[in-house]
Amino acid sequence: MLTPTKELILRTSFRLFRDKGYNSVTLNDICKECQLTKSAFYYHFESKENLLLHYYDQAIAKLQMNQLENTKTENYWEQVWTCFVTLLNASLELGPDLTGQLFISNILREKGTFSFNHSFAQLCISFIEKAQKSGQIQNQKPAAELFQAASFMFTGYEVMWCIKRGDLDRETIVRQSLEVIFAVQKNYCLTERIHPDIIFDI
Repeated sequence: MLTPTKELILRTSFRLFRDKGYNSVTLNDICKECQLTKSAFYYHFESKENLLLHYYDQAIAKLQMNQLENTKTENYWEQVWTCFVTLLNASLELGPDLTGQLFISNILREKGTFSFNHSFAQLCISFIEKAQKSGQIQNQKPAAELFQAASFMFTGYEVMWCIKRGDLDRETIVRQSLEVIFAVQKNYCLTERIHPDIIFDI
């Protein structure tokens, strides 16, 4: 659970990042807005970069809490989709600039930001297995292999979304690609398809 000061720092920094851009915001700006000293900031976070790295942890924690409240539904494919769309919405809230900064940070030095943690992976895999048994997902490859393929696909589209500065209907494209990977039963699929040349200029 976040302390009031930690929550203030996160809320303020994300507002500044969105308003001015990540690279234009200094640690002094954050401290000034929060009325904190630098030593008080460093008590809660290691760096400005650490604020971004913290964001996905919160998104995943929120996802797991929501999933515990929705375990009664038998639409397991929608549960799989909810897992991915929750992460998608987390990056949409950050925006392409800040999400791109997360990729840069992890390329320079692996921070584990885009490595789905064990509990999240197990949650998704359990829904995939249930969807396979119910016939909602027709691809009967091992659920762990399907999850890995879907995860790499998801990350690839996230990079493309950053490159295109957000000019990409990522939610529709990700869902359609997941439908292909999992071979989702037809009546659970989107009816309108996006042509590949909208994304890749082919």
